Amino acid sequence: MSRVTGPHVRGFTWFIYPDQASPGAFDGDNPFGVDPLEDETTAPGVEVFWAIPELEKAVYNRALGRTYLALTENHHPPKVLDGWTVEAARVKEDCALDQRGGRWVALLRVIEQHETPEGPLMECEFEIDRF
Repeated sequence: MSRVTGPHVRGFTWFIYPDQASPGAFDGDNPFGVDPLEDETTAPGVEVFWAIPELEKAVYNRALGRTYLALTENHHPPKVLDGWTVEAARVKEDCALDQRGGRWVALLRVIEQHETPEGPLMECEFEIDRF
């Protein structure tokens, strides 16, 4: 059951980044092997995902290389390609991400925080400019 409703999407937030210790971690453009501008909703188990622009301050998580924010329908982390790492995302209250082509996504609200062995997992609702 999709939780995408018009210009809004709801899900559990995940920060995904290249694993510095893995050979070839920077070879793939994204952790799902799809084009995020055309297939941002087709990654298995992922409602939607977005690239996090370099030097972006809307997300507390940090890593070198191309990073992503992904939403899943449930509390399970998304499956990613070899060379990528997934952790619970920590988004700021004023989270807004600019995307290529004049697109954007902004946090509307944090629905709930779920405690996990790895730390708090945020369930959030975002507004997007187009789908």
